[in-house]
Amino acid sequence: MRTTEETKAFVLAVYENDGVASMRQIRLATDLSENQRHHQFSKLEKHDFITVEKTDMMGNNGAGMKVAKLTEKAYEEINKGFLQGEPYKRKLAPDNTELAEELDEVKAENDALAKELAGTQEWLSSYLIPIVRALRAESIRHNRALSGDLAIDLDQFDIEKDEIKQFDESAKKHHSVTLE
Repeated sequence: MRTTEETKAFVLAVYENDGVASMRQIRLATDLSENQRHHQFSKLEKHDFITVEKTDMMGNNGAGMKVAKLTEKAYEEINKGFLQGEPYKRKLAPDNTELAEELDEVKAENDALAKELAGTQEWLSSYLIPIVRALRAESIRHNRALSGDLAIDLDQFDIEKDEIKQFDESAKKHHSVTLE
């Protein structure tokens, strides 16, 4: 089989798609024209590099869409270096500048999420937990009063300001948040 850059690009597109790719996926992954793609389907099938299947999905011509699936022979040839050359390098060799930029973006997003999480933790520990504790204490008082365990008048159901401070200090001590 005569190996061309188009052949390598076609096989690479299928290979990068876990060994199975439709005509559309190959079109999106390569610069091959429709005629070139059809030629590669025929050529690679003839040389037992791919098997061709039709899907239920309709292609542009109203027939089932072609799907290429790499054969064992193709994987053996790929392992021997079949894909070496320009398309392979261009598609699979990582661009360090792009990777560094992506890493910086991920780090920035991670930092933003960390700050948001720290703010949420601070809000929970300084605001919500004291309120929940105060409501729980109030609920216990109400239950005791209603069950007759305590003889208190209704004016004592309000939480005093010093109790709120106590809950707040307790929440900060037990649920401290550090911003890094």
